[in-house]
Amino acid sequence: LTSPKMFGSRLELPFAPDSEYRMVAIVEPLDEPNGLILGQRSGEHRFASLFNFRSGEQELSALENVDGQNVGNSSTFEGPLFRKGRISQVVVTVRKSGVVMTVDGKTISDWSGSAAQLSLSDYWATPNESALFVGAYDCRYRFHRLTVTPAED
Repeated sequence: LTSPKMFGSRLELPFAPDSEYRMVAIVEPLDEPNGLILGQRSGEHRFASLFNFRSGEQELSALENVDGQNVGNSSTFEGPLFRKGRISQVVVTVRKSGVVMTVDGKTISDWSGSAAQLSLSDYWATPNESALFVGAYDCRYRFHRLTVTPAED
């Protein structure tokens, strides 16, 4: 699966996860890396895991939204994560107690809190409010594999 190079492209996945799960995406940016989105759900609350969003000279990753705050909230990581043409493993583990984001084995965010603190902006909405989704922002990503499994202890 390859995403188009456009702002806000997304694909809804026909799947509603268990309350605790792990999403693993094997991705390859085909352009200079910019926002990779993995749309999540915790309880009744949807949110997005954003990876490698370019904002000026910065490259930012974060949960969108924490307490109504977009990038720049307490989950934000600054630094490049991807390279054009290089495959990476992206993992998001959702638990009742928080969310962990890793790239190529490196933890970039380990957020603890209540699902009630998480929300999804209208910009990333999809028709099925229970479903997960994948998206991209101004970068083509090739998804080599995407799996969702129950989170292990």
